[in-house]
Amino acid sequence: NNINISSTETWWYKKVEDKNLLFVGLDSSLFSFSSSQSAKQIKWLDAILSNNKDFLTVIFIHDSLVDPNGKVLSNKYSSQVFKSIKENPQVK
Repeated sequence: NNINISSTETWWYKKVEDKNLLFVGLDSSLFSFSSSQSAKQIKWLDAILSNNKDFLTVIFIHDSLVDPNGKVLSNKYSSQVFKSIKENPQVK
């Protein structure tokens, strides 16, 4: 809270308005064991990205969503994250 990260969950975002930047942190550990929290997080991600299209966006993820060969993990939430990224070109 002392650096104004906005969240009431284990995922978060931080806007740097004067630099036109948006940082998003996802709790990818949820994708393995909590489908209700994972679905809630994906819905939140889509809303954040949709409402901040003018901000260059960087997403931080704790656990990789791809295997060592570069293939997306066979997890529906990993696929949904990549779908969200693909639909939002402001994400780098």
